[in-house]
Amino acid sequence: MPDFDQFERVLRASMVSSASGIADFAIQLSGIKDSNRPKIFKNRSLHELERWLRAAHEKLRSIFGEEVEFSTTDVNVRGADLYIEDTDQWIELKTGSVTDANAGISTIAWAMGDDDASELSQIMSHSMIERRAMAEAGDLSGVRSSQDNTMDKLEIYFRERLKENESAPPFLCHYSRCVARCVTKRDESESLLNTPEAKWKAPRVFHANWRDGWNEVSRPFDLDEDIVVAEIIRKSPSSGQRSPRVPRAQFRVKGASSNRTALYYPHYKNSYKTSDGKRIEAKHWVQTACFHVWID
Repeated sequence: MPDFDQFERVLRASMVSSASGIADFAIQLSGIKDSNRPKIFKNRSLHELERWLRAAHEKLRSIFGEEVEFSTTDVNVRGADLYIEDTDQWIELKTGSVTDANAGISTIAWAMGDDDASELSQIMSHSMIERRAMAEAGDLSGVRSSQDNTMDKLEIYFRERLKENESAPPFLCHYSRCVARCVTKRDESESLLNTPEAKWKAPRVFHANWRDGWNEVSRPFDLDEDIVVAEIIRKSPSSGQRSPRVPRAQFRVKGASSNRTALYYPHYKNSYKTSDGKRIEAKHWVQTACFHVWID
């Protein structure tokens, strides 16, 4: 499985450095193998990487000012990548096709208006234990049956709390608005509940662009629009699995006037290592149950 962490750390460090350090950061990036680089940086030479870093470095300063001082940290407590010193401005940098939010079970349960996350946890997490044992024993049909059963229960959970073509629950509307503004952590989202959205101090979001360095992207819902449940479906993933794909229960909410949507999609993002060191692949849904949220 690709690991972009080192690439992202070096890239963030290059954005806060002086221009004189760009060449050294390009050398570091060129030493990272292609499989651990975001797509637009694959098969790029040292010269190309240096050219892009300089363009990206200059782009940020053309927007925020030449004298601005940026800082970064590997402890991403604010859900953003860069901070402008002596301000309350945070910046999120996205280098590829990534989820807008990676939400934990308690966050989704809260957004659903479910005060006790135990039911959703039971559905998503407890079944992981049985699948570990099945996968270790080579019982792949049992794994598939368990996955289907988990999605059956998840669809029921969704349909008990959401009604298609009706307004989404208040906290789900609020969380969808937060994710659209790159506020993804539950505590930060909760802290904004009583603040008008127009006054939110949300991060500014920039997506990597090979020609220009960074392009700023803003995809909020309209301020006063209703957010409705557009659909609750079972659908197979379009890519990323070699084994037969399990249709996943998922739902989409939609802004009534903007047509902006937020897709909530269940995911298991890590592999599992048994006591004897055997690795069980993430495709068997054996570790780190969560939800991806995609804004479109």
